[in-house]
Amino acid sequence: MPSEILEDCLNALSEHQQNCYDNFDLFLRVGNMPVSEVYEKGYRLKLAKGRINKNLSIPIILGGGLHYVERIIKGENDSYKSPKVLKNILNLEGMECRWDRIKPPEDQHEILCLLVNSCNRDDQGPVYKKILDKIEEIYGSHKKRSPISVAGMSLNSTLDRINSEMKIKHGSRNFKFFLKRTFSTAVGKFYLRFNKEGQKYLNTLVDLTDTLVLDGRINTVISGVSSQHDKLEQFLSKMESNGDIQFGTHRSKESIMSCYVRDRKDQHIHFVDGGDGGYTKAAGVLKTKFSDN
Repeated sequence: MPSEILEDCLNALSEHQQNCYDNFDLFLRVGNMPVSEVYEKGYRLKLAKGRINKNLSIPIILGGGLHYVERIIKGENDSYKSPKVLKNILNLEGMECRWDRIKPPEDQHEILCLLVNSCNRDDQGPVYKKILDKIEEIYGSHKKRSPISVAGMSLNSTLDRINSEMKIKHGSRNFKFFLKRTFSTAVGKFYLRFNKEGQKYLNTLVDLTDTLVLDGRINTVISGVSSQHDKLEQFLSKMESNGDIQFGTHRSKESIMSCYVRDRKDQHIHFVDGGDGGYTKAAGVLKTKFSDN
């Protein structure tokens, strides 16, 4: 980001960090490093854009630079931590957590969270292409292996879910928000089921679901059957034994989704994780294998 807005952005992230710690006992690391310093340390950052479908394009980052910065921010070096001066500018308008846990499509049984790290940080492209081609061969297209389907989704209107969303967005209890969200969730069930625009939103939602992240690693959530997951893990294990990659996986019976919605036409995106720990559990497996690449 440009230096002109860096301080304001870090303050906003620090506000979010404090809110998550106060309300959920979850400590988020926040920090920054100039790209020039990343290059000085011998790391690379290659940026591109990939089109998943007509509605969704994703950023692609190759090179070990981003994960080098991550290790520094997660470490003990205070010089990379964000400023502690907060300006009370927390704004999570558009962030929603309305969906219940989502079962896989009917012909599939398991959700696989997969993390892959290339051991050669300077030439990751061919390695990741080989893996993504194999995933396509085993599971089919990006849409076919998506854990999100219209049939599998249902709105969650429990008091706990609404209360959690209220704390995330406002940092405290807000009676007006509570009433508004309770009412809109109740109405939303009918809107999504019987209204043509509501049904169109659901179909667009599936297209705009972010199940693949390339940030110097492969991070993806895949829906399939156990035999498909076994086949992929056998392929990855062979690559790992050859010294090409390290990987971590976690399987679950459902996925979870959070959303950022600016409008319900095409300005929304949806983030997916596996149930029962998902990416966190897969990362735990990967860390046991990780070498400083």
